[in-house]
Amino acid sequence: MLLSVLSVCALLPACDDNALRVQAAIQQADTADQVLDSVFHVVTKDGMRQSIVQADTAYYYERSETFELRKLRVTFFRANGAETSTLTAESGTYQVRLGKMEARQAVVVRSVDGRALFTELLRYDQNLNQLSTDQPFTFTGPTSSGSGVGFVSDPDFRNVTGSQGRGTESQGAGRFIPPGQ
Repeated sequence: MLLSVLSVCALLPACDDNALRVQAAIQQADTADQVLDSVFHVVTKDGMRQSIVQADTAYYYERSETFELRKLRVTFFRANGAETSTLTAESGTYQVRLGKMEARQAVVVRSVDGRALFTELLRYDQNLNQLSTDQPFTFTGPTSSGSGVGFVSDPDFRNVTGSQGRGTESQGAGRFIPPGQ
């Protein structure tokens, strides 16, 4: 069905990206096993809260144990229960069985101490408690800033290892490691 929508859009100059997104959303809702509104999901590991996943809408697919999320917000916590950072994005995918999440479109992660990360794609691995991307990003904060293409970090942004990146740091509040260092 999506192929026929794409074919029709190729022939019609008035057909735009929004029409494709609406069609994709309708198709997604039609094929989902469950459609959830105002989602609030607590993710734990060994009985400890690691994150809270919230979304305006979630499409759940039972066979793959996957949620497709819209207007996503994830709050991350330390082992002692203290909040570390909050992620927001337009959309995302959460694979329950694998403990992996991917956030897409206008992704922003803000730490409780004022640091922020901006990118278009960000992955979270619950088993590793790790954020990563292979996309361009910028990283700002009260004592450091950086940019690059690709990085790996803990959700608290205390250890950020960047690829093709550059950054500055003062007062030792976290570290940004440029490639080859």
